[in-house]
Amino acid sequence: MPADKRGASAEQWLSGSQDSCCRGNGTRTAFEPLPGGPTDESAWSGEPPTAETAVQAGKAGPYSYCQSSEPGICCRFTEPGLGGGDITYLWSGKRWAYLAVVMDLFARKPVGWALSLSPDSALVKKALTLAFESRGKPKGVMFHSDQGCQYTSLSFRQQLWRYQMTQSMSRRGNCWDNSPMERFFRSLKTEWVPEAGYPSAEEAKQAITDYIIGYYSQVRPHTHNGGLAPNSANAQYWNDYKTVAKKT
Repeated sequence: MPADKRGASAEQWLSGSQDSCCRGNGTRTAFEPLPGGPTDESAWSGEPPTAETAVQAGKAGPYSYCQSSEPGICCRFTEPGLGGGDITYLWSGKRWAYLAVVMDLFARKPVGWALSLSPDSALVKKALTLAFESRGKPKGVMFHSDQGCQYTSLSFRQQLWRYQMTQSMSRRGNCWDNSPMERFFRSLKTEWVPEAGYPSAEEAKQAITDYIIGYYSQVRPHTHNGGLAPNSANAQYWNDYKTVAKKT
């Protein structure tokens, strides 16, 4: 396995120094994709992933991610699958820091995040507000999470009401109901976060922003997107949308 590059900056990845994969990558990043965005096995450099190499790369067993038909914060009301937000923790010097993220399930793009030393409702509200505003304040979307006290709090539910979102929650103790978020946090911690954590919360905040904006959304291929990074998948959707709109 290539050398560990966890803790690298987004500039290093975008400048071309990402030739060494991060330790712990899954099959999507254990093999370097060729320019243009891979859509099948022939688009991968070297040998395509096999059942054996998939296990070595840490690929999980079969499970179903939820689906969304167009960009938004989460799934539209007519879609069967749900997704949305979750919280994880990171070491930041002398104490734990807590990271809340909201994901757009259409292209698996994180659209809102916040870091705090307190895992309270204010943390998840801040992440939701960033997601809501960055996506143009959409209407008719659903927000899904686990049954954590932050998401069941009155203040967070009031914020969902103000944003005209419908709340959904996982079955108790069932992390598979929110598997896209669990998968994102696994990628973050195995691909980017140093084993010893970060010296401070501020450094953690900057590194996570670099990962989300500079690497995960811009560079990292995703099977759900046909091998495209989330930003590329979003751009492709809107280009196709404009083409159809002109014809009609």
